[in-house]
Amino acid sequence: MLSGLLNLALRHRVPVLIAVLAMAGAGIWAFKQLKLEAYPEISDAGVVVVTLYPGFAAEEVEQQVAIPIERALNNTPRLISRGDFGRP
Repeated sequence: MLSGLLNLALRHRVPVLIAVLAMAGAGIWAFKQLKLEAYPEISDAGVVVVTLYPGFAAEEVEQQVAIPIERALNNTPRLISRGDFGRP
């Protein structure tokens, strides 16, 4: 089977060479499109929630409102991080 494939490649050298060059070009293009970070972010994704709950102490607001919302939002699929905390 391998000898048959090699014979086919040797009989049709020009199309095989064109295909190899096309794949190499596609690989180079894909490598250039790859976003590399010198220092990758290894920490878990975080969610910042700013809440206003008049009449309650800060600790109560954090325990009863902010923490449950943060926990629910941490599991959001396909979430895109924004540095400006969602402001347009």
